[in-house]
Amino acid sequence: MNSERIEFAPRARSPLLPPDLKIAAGAGAAALLAVALLLSTQVEIALLLAAGVVALILMARGVYRHPQYLMLSLLLIEVLPSATLLPLTNDQRPIVRYPLYVLFALPLIALVLRSHLINRGGFRLYAIYFAWAFVTASYSLAPAFSFGRAAAASLLFLAISGAALRARSRADVERQLRLYFMGCAALVGLLMVTALVPGLSSYAWVMDVELGQLRFYGYFDSPNQVGELAMVTIGVALFCWPSWRHGAMRIVSGAVIAAALFVLVIADSRSAIVAAGVGAATYAIWQYRWRGAMAVATVSVGLMVVLLAVGSQALPYLNRHDIANLSDRTEVWRFAFGRLARSPILGYGYSVEGAIFNNRYFPLWDDLWMQGPRIPIHNAYLSRAIGLGVPALLLWIFLFFRPFVDLFVRRIDPMNLKPLAILIVLPALILSMSETLGGDCRYPAGLICTFIWAIFEIHRLNRIDDGAALAVEATRMSAGGS
Repeated sequence: MNSERIEFAPRARSPLLPPDLKIAAGAGAAALLAVALLLSTQVEIALLLAAGVVALILMARGVYRHPQYLMLSLLLIEVLPSATLLPLTNDQRPIVRYPLYVLFALPLIALVLRSHLINRGGFRLYAIYFAWAFVTASYSLAPAFSFGRAAAASLLFLAISGAALRARSRADVERQLRLYFMGCAALVGLLMVTALVPGLSSYAWVMDVELGQLRFYGYFDSPNQVGELAMVTIGVALFCWPSWRHGAMRIVSGAVIAAALFVLVIADSRSAIVAAGVGAATYAIWQYRWRGAMAVATVSVGLMVVLLAVGSQALPYLNRHDIANLSDRTEVWRFAFGRLARSPILGYGYSVEGAIFNNRYFPLWDDLWMQGPRIPIHNAYLSRAIGLGVPALLLWIFLFFRPFVDLFVRRIDPMNLKPLAILIVLPALILSMSETLGGDCRYPAGLICTFIWAIFEIHRLNRIDDGAALAVEATRMSAGGS
């Protein structure tokens, strides 16, 4: 993207925080230090945490100088504070994560606000969407929770938009995606450690009652989070594959893909497996035409043969003994649609999907469903409707899909962005049908999909600006000739 032909693109590099934001950065650092001291009553541990805070501040300074590392930083901030290996409760995790958002994201947020990008196209619609999210916090089933989630999501959206604004060329996009891949590779490697190291594996494997066997959770609260990270890692690795200049990095990428497939299988996240498979198959058909279609057909036939050979032994594993119930999802969705019918316009508050289950008419009375707004509905689209209402869901569908449709209906793709949508965004959209992990700027899928959306939307706005400039030039020349 050429900054000379777009009004909101920055013309000069701004690697450091503006003077007026240094106080805010200092406040964020002080908040982190206070959190470190509050989370432990032992002086030694508190001092160790304080040293970690100093290291984080130095890392944030590095991100200020090299903004291409922001997406990598946000990925680690989103995942690591939630790791079950850390002695943090669900209430303490946001206290750690939110100051880190502020500390690392401030420069690019300032960049976006100065560029007036938020006043254009889908960015303006997203601003309206998040403004409505804040409004719903006033009548939410869990007001503080809705406000906190809305604040975090809007903050991340601004920062991610700034990172996309920096990606002016195909090389810039590849550079940021390669760094994101490195973060994913590190997280997958940590999953492998928890799976294989005896001292940690006892915490990483949990008995699944339906399967009657152990299921891999890693350092997450749910195996579905393992599946989402693995799915995103595979998609980013496949996109970055052609951009590696050294064969050693392709070997590393292949090893990471193999590790991601391994943890995907042992976590038994069927939704992520299907989503990743559909993304890879779609890319093969799109990229290689009939040869790709033949390869996909061959693999599909092979899988069918294996299933037929295994026979009835595989059926209980694939459908959890009751495919019609989808592991209680149909009961959850039926109840959620009933609640949505009672408040289809306003919803029940941003990101409070699980709060609707605290109802005497909810048919499932397991403790799992009584834990408040953090419990997922297992459908990201239904979750948006429950939280913000059907009009907000339709607004999100329009603003999110528009830049992708705009590029795919055109044959010209000068930056070769289409593989991003097929390998990364498409699987995330499929996963959203049965999970709510990749929500607004949250989790690995939400972060990277928002970044890709912002790149596509900036590309669309660039094309509009180019067309308007050509029309003005044609009008001027026509007037001069007459």
